Amino acid sequence: MLQQNSDNTSLATGVVYHALLEIGDSLYYVNDNQDLTWNGHTYEAFPFTLGTISSGGEGERPQTSIKLSNVDGSALLLIEALAEQSNVPVVIKMVRHGQNSADITLDFTLGGLTYTEKDIDLVLGPEAKYSKTCPSCNYNTPCQWEFKDFRCRYTGNLTSCNHTEADCMARNNITRYGGFRNVK
Repeated sequence: MLQQNSDNTSLATGVVYHALLEIGDSLYYVNDNQDLTWNGHTYEAFPFTLGTISSGGEGERPQTSIKLSNVDGSALLLIEALAEQSNVPVVIKMVRHGQNSADITLDFTLGGLTYTEKDIDLVLGPEAKYSKTCPSCNYNTPCQWEFKDFRCRYTGNLTSCNHTEADCMARNNITRYGGFRNVK
């Protein structure tokens, strides 16, 4: 299960996180009481909870579930139409308020759904591996981190960087450099 560093939590630093849910390429939800526009998409305010992620074993594929509210029935028809397709991507993102990149991204595939008058339960399995490149990161010298994100953690007054090792050294942030220093 993912754990979050205590220096990134809203209680410790006042940072506000938004839980975003993307189902297919047409349904965008934020677990909040007001809509959110982020990276060109409007995420509709909609209550949902993420279940625990099973570890799988003995040939089982790990899976999890999401429980969405079905009180007004507005999402059920849309999700049912998507569930009839195969390999529907489901993406969960944890985004800090005001940031353009997600701190955590979890990729799944919609495996099925059940519903009652109160809830919609989505069963999520691992994403289709054939659609991803290996390795998941590029071995190159430019820093891969977003400037001032939770991996970079630069806290100075500058507002941008050029993603180079020299730039990180000049800012005394070389321990957080996100490139591969020995690749030339």
